[in-house]
Amino acid sequence: MTVQEMIRALEAAGWRTTNRGDELHQLQLDDEARRITIAGKLGLSMPVGVQSILWRYAQVEETD
Repeated sequence: MTVQEMIRALEAAGWRTTNRGDELHQLQLDDEARRITIAGKLGLSMPVGVQSILWRYAQVEETD
């Protein structure tokens, strides 16, 4: 899964992009203060362990 695919999956789960730079992407839920920051260029592949941590923190079921 690439960084862009992860961002799209989180946005589909209700997260919205708040800040986006070249290599830092920040997402937030509308009703909560917590944020997720994903580092990396959009086409970069994410390690499986990082994906698992992001899914768990976002409280979203993993997708392949």
